[in-house]
Amino acid sequence: MNNLEDMANRAYKNNHYIFSDFLSLSEQEDFYKNISNFPPIPCELWGGYENAERKILRIGNQDYFGYSEEYPMVCLKITPISAKFATKMTHRDYLGSIMNLGIERRCIGDIIVEEQSAYVFTTTKICEYIQKSLVSIGRNTIKTELVEINSDFLPSMDGTISTIQVASMRCDAIIARAFNLSRKDSASLFFEKKIAVNGRLTENNDYVINDTSTISVRGFGKIKILNIGGTTKKGKQILDIELFS
Repeated sequence: MNNLEDMANRAYKNNHYIFSDFLSLSEQEDFYKNISNFPPIPCELWGGYENAERKILRIGNQDYFGYSEEYPMVCLKITPISAKFATKMTHRDYLGSIMNLGIERRCIGDIIVEEQSAYVFTTTKICEYIQKSLVSIGRNTIKTELVEINSDFLPSMDGTISTIQVASMRCDAIIARAFNLSRKDSASLFFEKKIAVNGRLTENNDYVINDTSTISVRGFGKIKILNIGGTTKKGKQILDIELFS
């Protein structure tokens, strides 16, 4: 937080944009809690797509400075050269191979894994190094290519739509029902800082959802609440959700 406050003060004093590296959910929450200590300058978090988990903080905007400057962020698509013979690669495989290049975690944003490829968000300054140095993941020889960051570039992220019934609109109750967990197991995820509601870290398991929201559960997936309906005869709340796992 001291570093972010110093960056904000420099941007305010020198009248130019300053960007952070990728911030984790807990670091973003620290920013939200301490933003009152910042100078009066616009700040915005962005991770490359809606509901991204890891985000870069941009200090300043066009209205404030009179000119625009894009986030120092790019997206690399990684695919095996011989898809027919490639072994399955997980999020851990992609991240581990990149980290083994000596790259710090703060330089890497979200990694979206498809069946045989992945989209990796990185800071602009390390993009070329990754493209030159990352030649294999596990036993797979891979290739990387830059893709334009826009609303159309991401893979299809359609989830499974269903209707569930929950005892209450508490966040832990919704998570337990959606992922078939016990309330105890669901509650523990909050203490482990694995829950985000609409992109913000949430540590209170009794947090009440009162509108359509997206709940991210690290290690499990995401719950997008599409509609809050009525109640059953037994008083349970009816929800229409889209589940991404």
